[in-house]
Amino acid sequence: MTDFLQVATATEGREEAEKLAGSVVTARLAAGARIVGPVVSVFWHQGEFGTGEERQLLFKTRADRYADLRTHLPMLTRSADRGARALPGRAPAGWSGAGGLVKCQGSGWSLPPAGSP
Repeated sequence: MTDFLQVATATEGREEAEKLAGSVVTARLAAGARIVGPVVSVFWHQGEFGTGEERQLLFKTRADRYADLRTHLPMLTRSADRGARALPGRAPAGWSGAGGLVKCQGSGWSLPPAGSP
């Protein structure tokens, strides 16, 4: 059985979020991306309390693509400290990894393997 992940990261604005999501999906490092926000974050950073507005990105990918996805993200973001966090998941009934990154049987969408036309 293929292990799936939901990978989360964040960017400052919508344009950056769309660029990042498009780059990851077209590079076939994720089957899809969801941009959420704007959201308000409340945090501690370098010993200072702060708040800020950002866009959260959620990527759907396979566990075996996670390392490549993590390598790809910092090259595209302006903020070096914005990392990716992965949450393990199980494929819901009707989903399979056969023939693509994620394939939902009956919905008509899937992502072919890297290198395929």
